[in-house]
Amino acid sequence: MKSTILLLLISVLLFLPASFVLGASGAEIHPTPDPADPAKIYIPKDLDDVFIELRKMLPQDVQTKMKNGTEQEMIEYHFSLGMWMRNHWGLWQKSRLAKYFHGIGVQHPDDMSGIIIKSFWRHLNNKPVQLEKQVAYYQEYWKYNIPPEDAVSPADGSPINFISAHPCKDMNVSEHCLEHLGVSKSDGTPWAYQYGKGVYEPDKAEKESILGQAQRLGIIKK
Repeated sequence: MKSTILLLLISVLLFLPASFVLGASGAEIHPTPDPADPAKIYIPKDLDDVFIELRKMLPQDVQTKMKNGTEQEMIEYHFSLGMWMRNHWGLWQKSRLAKYFHGIGVQHPDDMSGIIIKSFWRHLNNKPVQLEKQVAYYQEYWKYNIPPEDAVSPADGSPINFISAHPCKDMNVSEHCLEHLGVSKSDGTPWAYQYGKGVYEPDKAEKESILGQAQRLGIIKK
C-alpha cells in the first residue's frame, strides 16, 4: 500500500511544472505545464511565443520592475531567469526553441537567452525588437572571438596552436575585434590571426610574448 502511494506521489511530481524563485526578489515563477513534453513544461516555439509565455509565468510585479528599469539593467536576469530558460527550455539541447534560434543563426544558449531577455524588455516597452540586428551582433562577436580550426602557418602550412588573444590595435574595425596569437605546431614559429585579415606575422613584442607563453605551457622547449 505504502509503495503504491509513493509511486503515485512520484508520478504526480514528475508532471508538475518547474517553478523557480527569481533571484534576490524571492518572486516565484510558474511555467505552463505540458505533460506531453519530456520536460513537463511548455517550451515556446519562437520569440513571439516566448513573450506570451513570459507574460503568463512572470509575476506582474516582476514585469513592472523590468519595464520600468533600463535595457542595460536586464543583464541582472542572466544568471536567474536566463539560466532557468537555458536549462528548462532546452536551449542546451535540441528543443524546438533551440532549433528556432539555430534557424535564425544563433548557436550559443547564452546568446539565445540574452536575446530573449533584451527583446522582452523592448516588448514590454513597445519598442522595436530589432531581432536581425541582435542576431548580427552575436554572429560578429563569434567571428572575431574564435580563430579558425584550419588556420595554418604561411611558411609551411603547418597547423597553428593558438594560445592567447587580446583586443586589436585598431578597434575601429569592430568592437569585438581580437588578435589571436599562437605558434606553428611544426617549428614553434609565432603567428597572429585576426578575422578579415587572416594569418600574419606578429610584431616583435607580440612574438616575445607568445614564445614566452608557449614555453611556460610546455608547448615549445626553451
